[in-house]
This record gives sequence, C-alpha cells and structure tokens, in this order.
Amino acid sequence: MTTLLWSMVRARSAVAAIMLVIGMAAAAAAAAGPLYRQAAGAAIVSVEVDRAPVAERLLSAQRVGDDQKPLLDGEPPPLPHLTGFRTISGRQVTGSVLGDAGGDHLRHKVWLATRTGFCREVVLTAGRCAVADHEVLVREDTAELTGARVGSEVVFDPADTRSPVALSVVGLYRTPQPQDAYWAQRRSLVGADGGVFLTTERTVERAGRTGLQTVDLVAGPTAFANLQRLRVEITRAAETLVAGGYTPDTGIRDLADRVDRNRRTLGDSLTIAILPLVLLCWFVLFLAAAGAAEQRRGELGLAVLRGVPTRLRWLLPSVETALPMLLAAVPGYLVGLGATAAYSALVLPGAPDVSPSWTSMAYAAAAVLGALLAGLLAQVRILTAPLLSLLRRVGARRRSGVVGAAEVVIGALAIAAGYQLSLTGGEVDSGGGGIALVAPLCISLGLGLVASRALVSPADRLGRWALRHGRLALGIAAMTLARRPESNRIVALLTVALGLVGFAVTANDTAQRAWTQRSRLETGAARALSVQQASVPALLAAVRTVDPQGTYAMAVAGFQVPGTPPVLGVDSARLANVAIWSSEFGPLSPADVAQRLRPAPPQPLELRAARLELTVTLVDIAPGATARVGVRLTTQSGAVVVARTDELRPGEHRYSIAVPPCTEAACRLDEIAPEMSVTRRHRINLILGPIRDGTNGALLTDTARIAEPDRWRQPTPSAARPVAELRGTPGGLGMAVDSPLWADLRIFPATVAEPLPMVATAPLPDDVLGHGGARRIEVTRAGEAALVPRHGTAGALVDLEYADELSLDVDPASMEVWLAADAPPDVADRLRAAGLTVTDDRSVVARRAVLASQAPAFALRFLLMAAYAAVVFAMGSILVTAALERGHPADGLAALREHGVPGRTLRAVAVLRRCGLVILAAALGLAATAVSWWLARDVLPMYVAAERTMAVPPPVVPTIAGVAVPVAGAVLVLLLTCWFAGRLASGKRQGRGT
Repeated sequence: MTTLLWSMVRARSAVAAIMLVIGMAAAAAAAAGPLYRQAAGAAIVSVEVDRAPVAERLLSAQRVGDDQKPLLDGEPPPLPHLTGFRTISGRQVTGSVLGDAGGDHLRHKVWLATRTGFCREVVLTAGRCAVADHEVLVREDTAELTGARVGSEVVFDPADTRSPVALSVVGLYRTPQPQDAYWAQRRSLVGADGGVFLTTERTVERAGRTGLQTVDLVAGPTAFANLQRLRVEITRAAETLVAGGYTPDTGIRDLADRVDRNRRTLGDSLTIAILPLVLLCWFVLFLAAAGAAEQRRGELGLAVLRGVPTRLRWLLPSVETALPMLLAAVPGYLVGLGATAAYSALVLPGAPDVSPSWTSMAYAAAAVLGALLAGLLAQVRILTAPLLSLLRRVGARRRSGVVGAAEVVIGALAIAAGYQLSLTGGEVDSGGGGIALVAPLCISLGLGLVASRALVSPADRLGRWALRHGRLALGIAAMTLARRPESNRIVALLTVALGLVGFAVTANDTAQRAWTQRSRLETGAARALSVQQASVPALLAAVRTVDPQGTYAMAVAGFQVPGTPPVLGVDSARLANVAIWSSEFGPLSPADVAQRLRPAPPQPLELRAARLELTVTLVDIAPGATARVGVRLTTQSGAVVVARTDELRPGEHRYSIAVPPCTEAACRLDEIAPEMSVTRRHRINLILGPIRDGTNGALLTDTARIAEPDRWRQPTPSAARPVAELRGTPGGLGMAVDSPLWADLRIFPATVAEPLPMVATAPLPDDVLGHGGARRIEVTRAGEAALVPRHGTAGALVDLEYADELSLDVDPASMEVWLAADAPPDVADRLRAAGLTVTDDRSVVARRAVLASQAPAFALRFLLMAAYAAVVFAMGSILVTAALERGHPADGLAALREHGVPGRTLRAVAVLRRCGLVILAAALGLAATAVSWWLARDVLPMYVAAERTMAVPPPVVPTIAGVAVPVAGAVLVLLLTCWFAGRLASGKRQGRGT
C-alpha cells in the first residue's frame, strides 16, 4: 500500500507540489499571528518603558533616619531587589556652605548626598570622582554659586546639631537631566532645591545626625515580561519598605496597565487578522484539490468498473492529497518563523527576537488540519459521482439553481454578519479591534458571492451577443465565465483579497494622518518643554527674557477651573507665531483668537522702591477699634510680598513700609487691604491717598489714579459679608463701611477689562472665582472653536496674563514653554539660565513616533502585510487553476481547435477570461472597501484606550493617492499573473501548432 501511495504521488508530482506549497502557506500564515504578537509585545514593552515618564518607572521610598536610634523595633529588613529592577539607595543631609563667589559671602543651601554608583552616572567636567572620605563632587551651578573649585576646601554646616565638616573638592560634574531615571526626579539631586555635593556614604553619615534615606527601584523592560508577577512583587516590595520605616510611592502600576492594554489590543487584532489568510489558503487548496480530483475522473471510473472497494476508492485519493499537506506542516512553520522574524526586524523598533512557541505551533497545526478537511471536502463531489459521469471526458453541467441560491444566501448572511460585527466597534479612543475586524472579510466575501452569482446571466448574454457579432475571443471567454462553476469561487476569492487590500491601505492612510493630527494637537507646538511649578509672572518673565521678540517661545499654563472644560492659559500675543493651528480648529485664525483673548494689554500698578510711603486719612473709626493698611505685591520673579503699615492714627498721615524685594525691579500691586480689629461694630471711614517712594518722596501713583472707584475691584458682597462703599475724593479713594458684620475691605486694581474673555469648544459658566476666591469674575465666550490645542474638543483658551492679573482661584496644574520649529537648539539651556527648571522635552515628532510605536500601529502593519499576502494567495489561485488545466482542458476548448478556431484566439480566451475575473473582482473589491470602511472604520485599533479623554475624530475620507496607488498596483500584478497563467494553461496546446 505504501508503495502504491508513493507511486501515485510520483505520477502526479505537480499536484503534490502544489498541495505541499499551499499547506506550507497555510501553516506559515497561521503561525505568523502568534509569532508576530510575541515580537510586537516585546517591542511594546521596550517602547513604553523607554518613553514612559520617570515616575512610572520608579518605586521610590524615603524615611528620615537617625543614626543613634532605630526607627522601628528591631533591625529594619533588607532593601528589596526585584527581577528586572535596579535598586539604588542613597542618603542626603541638608545644610549650608559659605559662598565667596563674587565676594557675596552669603550662606547657600546645599545637600550633602551619596547614591549607589554615582561615579558611573555623573559627567565629570573637571577633576575626578569622590572615592575617599571627606571628598566631594560639586555640581557646576553649585560651584558657580559657592565659588568652589577643584582643589579648594569648603566647610559644610549641617542643619542639625552636629559640628561643621571640612570637605575637599576633587571634581565638578554637569547638572543632570531631570528625565534621567537614575536621579528619580528628586528635587534635591537635580538642582531644584539647592546645591548638591556628592560624596561617600561614611562622609554623609558623619556630617548629619538625621538625614533623608532613600530607596529607588528603577524598572527596566524585562520587569514587564510578566505583569501579574510584577504587580505581586511591587506590592511585596512596598510592604517590605513600609516595614523598614520607609514611605513608598510608585507609578509603575499605571505603566503596567498601559502595557497590558497595548497587549490586549494587539492580541485581539492579530488573532483576527490571520483568519482571512488561513481561510484564503483553505480556499485555494479547495480549488486545487477539486481540480486534481477532476483530473482523476477516468481513473476513478475504471476503479468502479473493476470493483475496487469503496473504502479504497476514498482512501487512495484522500491520502494522495493529505500526504503533501502533512509533510508541509514543519517546513511551513519554519517558513512562517523566518518570515515573521524578517518582517519584525523591518517594522518593529528594536528588532525583537522571534522564537518558536507552543501557541504558534498549535495555530499551525490547526491550519494544517483545516487544510486537510478542505482537501477532503473538495473531493466529495467526484468521489460520490455515478459511474456514467466519471467516464465522461467532460463533466456534465449541473443544475446550479440550488447551489446558486445557497451561495446567494451565504453571501447575504456574510454581509449581514459584517454589518453586525461593525456595530461592536467602540469609540475612536476605545481601542477597537478584536472580532469586529472580521467585518471587512465578511462584507467582501458576501459581495463577491452575491455579485458573482448575479453576473452569471449577464456574462452568458454578453457571450451570445459577442458570438453573433463575430467577436469570437470575447464571446468564448464570456461563455466560459458563465458556465464554469469555479469562476464564482475565484471571483469571491479575488474580491476578498482586493477588499482586504483596499480596507488595509485605507486604514493605514487614515491612521497615519490621524496620528499626525493628534500628535500636533496634543503637543500644541513643534516642541513643548515642561517646567517645574513656578509663579505665572516668573514663567512669563523667563520666557520673555529668552525670546523678547515673541517669535519662537510662548509661556503656557494649564488650569482646571471648576465648572469649565480644561483651560489652557497662553501668552496670546505669541500664539500665532508659536502654536500649531490648522483649519480643523474652526474659522478663527490664531491672530483672531489672540485679539479676542487679549483685547487690550493689562495696565498693572507697578511700584519700584525699597520703601513705600502710603498717605492715609482716617476720618472715623468705631470706638475701641484699631486699623492698619496692608499691601500685597508680586515681584517679577513671582514672589509675593506682603507688608503692613503701623496702626492708623486719626487724620491724614504718611506711613512707611519696607518692601526690599521691589528695590531692583518694579513689583505689581495686587491688593490693598485695610485691616480692623473690632469688638462690636465694624465701622470705619478712611481715604487712601497717593503712594510715594519712601526713600526720596517721588510720586509712584498720583491722587487721580487712586481716587477713581472704577479703577478698583472689590470682593463679591453677600448678606454675610458686606464690602466698603467706595467714593472719589480730592484726597484719594474714600472707603466707608458701617455694619454689625465683619466686612471685607480688600480692593484690587482693575488692570484688565472684564468680563474675562475665553475661546472655548463648549459652553462656559457665567462666572469664575478670582482674587483668591474673593470675587466672582464674569466670563464671556469671546470665540467658538471646534478644537483647541492640547485638549481637543473639550477645552478653553484664556490669556495667561489676564488670568494672572485676575488671580484665578486655582493654581496652574502644569506649566510649559511652547517652542516653534525655528527655536534655537539651546533654548532649554537659556530657560534654565533664566531661572526655570526644565523637566521634560516633548515634540510633535517624538509624540508621532510614540503613536506609531504602540499596539494599534503594530496591528495595522500586520493587517497591511496580511492584505498583501492575500493578494499573493490570490495570484496562487490563478496559477494553480492554470497549472491544473495545462494539458487537461476540461472545458473542451481543445476541441474548438480541431473545429478550426485559431490557436491565437484560444490563447486570448485563456487570458481574457482570467482578466475578466480580476476586473470584475477589482470593481467588487472597491465596492467592498467603501462599504467596509463606511460600516467598520470605528472598529480600527487606531489608538490604545486613551489614558485621558482626548476626543479627536480621525479623518473620515482617505487620500485618493494613498488608496488608489496600492490597489492599482495589486490589480496590475493580478492582471500580469492572468497573462502568465493564460500562457501557462495553453502551453501544451501551443506545442501542437497554431
């Protein structure tokens, strides 16, 4: 029996080779999904960990230690060491050193610190690293501040009770980047909270009795290989640290959740994306097996005549088909492994390793098993045919009504299934993917089956018309298309392949544009530098110092004002030069927005003097009450200065108050607040006169400016909190109140016009709280936008200086400096020199790269590869049918040659009927693409489920070139394949003559 089987395989080696190749393709396609998922999962971890904020890669803990006594009973437990983490311990003691830079001889705050492996991490600019006791490394900016230099000696004075320590400076090092995970974003180490001296652990222990002990565990990519284990280890490590008296904090769980979401999105999408490939392989194999069975028609008829048992008649053809497919399993898996490794190295960052896995082997085995079943199913019809039919040279035409009706029903059900699956897709930011990605396959298959069956009759009529009018080649080709049963199947297969290509390139084109749009919107400008929290005046002053012309830098602050969408405060005069603005934002241009946000520049009351002299006339006051006048000012660096006069005396007097921070640069007057101490009734009547320079008597504000009530704002009055009555007098601004309740006497300069203008995407509240919650400031929607930078469809813009002048009752949640594309490369250094600490540097290019390196991007790349692979399989189906026809013309066309039909015409028929299938499938594929995109575009895994709400609708219509060029290329390749297949199928007949 074995000899017989091998003889049968050798006799039809071409068919065996075809079955072997198709089986290998099925195994390779099935294995590619899990293998690519494994590689993409590793790439996701690497990308997410590398680009995650430092806080999301750290488990940080600290405690205040005392060398003389343990923090808890017993010895503290050892420091935790986790798989894939780097454990960094440290100790810091605060104190001061006496500086002599520039002869200032002032004491400067300094941290004396040690940290595991700091010599390997710092970048030395002079000297060497500190390795012995009482040797220190000094940061460059600290050296400039204190006058320390290599070889000098500094005396560190601890903040606790220990004696000063003499330290020898052996080296200088560059200021570290806050984004470097080694420094764990500790303000004391990166220069945001005083200077830093790095030294040995024993030196720190000797210098300070009590100090800050730190433990930082920095996660690497390998830590996220097993997320369940990671979460358990993080919990245990935190418990260990708590037991040792430390206070732990970590954002690793957030990063782990994001990696998990990426993996789920990728896994669901890839598992579904390989389904069309495997189905197409089975389909091609079905056609090949059916064609091979037709070639054995005569042999099977003779076997029936000679009484061969039924089981053998079933066994021999089945084994002849099954044996090559079983042999294809291992080489097919290896081909899939190699192809996936090459493709992963090409499209995935970091060229992750691709190694065999049990899951991929199981997928390949399932694909081979399905191929076996498809091969057996393809032979059922010929193996169950009656003897008379088997002995015919050309099979009898079947009545196709039942089969046609079944194909139409199946096609309609496929379309309905595709529509139903498309409804399972989520919103744009929900991730999408999963089973819903089968929708394009179902819709393409349904349209192919229904349309190909519906076009049988028109093709038959076209053939008859062409024959009547003497167009022999066209007529025979059309009649062949109408009467050959496999034509419908090939049309359906080609429609699926071209429909998948159309949907994949449409999805890819749209996703590329959506990522660009979103990266531009989220970043707001070409670059965005995050800075550590500072005051708004300090932020504005630093940016304007660096870019006085306002051509490339803009101060930005984020606010979360109750009752409003997220608010972005911008230095609106620079908005047009710096921010990225596009037509999707609405009809307003950035210049229009700036004009509406800032109709007039603020007119602050600025006072420059070492001492202020206030003229106050106390007209009346309740018996037993006393009063003072307080002022609140803001320096240009954002520091708040509060000063009060002495107790007021009856009549007109001048009161001098010291304001040293306002000596070198003018301070902004934010508030004047008469303060009373009363026992019963709150009654006072006074006049605020001009303000003078207390040192030379120069007038800083004239009487007319002070005396106008319209130039002042008061707290919003209530039944429980009255305010003073303001009046203009020749001597200044009169204030009077007489109430049994406590009155709010504060007044604020009216430096900007009200109501406060905002440009927003959504309705705004009538008012917001300002001036420390004392006033309700009316808000007006000065303009309407479809999108605003950073916040998309839910946000508002406000002028940053207006918001600061009105002292909105919220602190900025974030502070940034936005930069235009032509900003100088050293702008971050200039901002640091201006007093800002840059903590992060983002750009449109970097954000675009992040979006293109997440699970949805990896899934779309695989979907595109799968679509092109489907075209290759479609080419295979055309070539397989041609190879099976070569020398075995089951359609009877060879007989036409004997009746005088020219060989050139028959060759043209062989090409035309195949090209006709491709052209018909191309039209159906484009229709399937349009329907699939219209129904199922929301199921695309374009983004991972958003870390925060960012409802930015992606483009709906793809670019014409982005879709037409790849689809036209696929159609051209298929047409060339048809030409070659026609030549292949008619090759043997050509040898007989023309």
